[in-house]
Amino acid sequence: MLVNNKNFTIQQLHKILQTELTTDACHYYLDQISDYITYQFIGEDYRSKCVETAVHLDSCPNCSAAYARLYELEFAAAQESLPELTNLPAPDFSFLNAGVVTENGRLAKIKSAIQEIGDKFVLVLTEELVGLLRPLPNTTPVLRSSSAERYAEIFFQLDPTDLPYSNLPFTITAFRDAQMSDNCLVEVRVQPPEQSWPTLSGKKVNLKMSTQTIAGTTDAWGLAVFNDVRITNLATATIEVSL
Repeated sequence: MLVNNKNFTIQQLHKILQTELTTDACHYYLDQISDYITYQFIGEDYRSKCVETAVHLDSCPNCSAAYARLYELEFAAAQESLPELTNLPAPDFSFLNAGVVTENGRLAKIKSAIQEIGDKFVLVLTEELVGLLRPLPNTTPVLRSSSAERYAEIFFQLDPTDLPYSNLPFTITAFRDAQMSDNCLVEVRVQPPEQSWPTLSGKKVNLKMSTQTIAGTTDAWGLAVFNDVRITNLATATIEVSL
């Protein structure tokens, strides 16, 4: 197994495993397959020489299938047992684009869900949008330390720093409730232009769901918190922020 390979550290393994299976990543590792197979045929330690490629093939079914087909062809060629083909079909790499949303497309979908009406911002959530907004690692909840473990997992987050040229004056973060996995805690942190804490109290934040509307206001640090929100309701909710 790869974890027993002494030529790389556990930290390197974690870094590789956390790499997203994007189109660019698949293209990159598909280009490495030829060398990967060559090392196998000449008896080299191919997993040590191509650690990242080996891990990617272990985690990506599509690239693994492409590798298996090429290996069989190379092996047959080495045994001089290749069948004669009258028509060679073009390789099909359409899977590389299936279900992939480009970063520009993602940002466009997020921006289209936000409306600015006077001093009010309205975010209309959908299941697709929630999927585009999660998960974002290395974010900690703005909660008491006793609650941090309960709300450690981010369900989704909308951060204005992720939207280039955006004037969005708030951040929305939903944390899954570890004690009740169907619920989440929603934090809305409001930061209007040219205003700062601790003078941000009284901003109105409404969370509208199909069966109810929860009205909230920010504290002195611009934070409004909504507890025990059902995840199924949140995925089709509307959040209104009035400055």
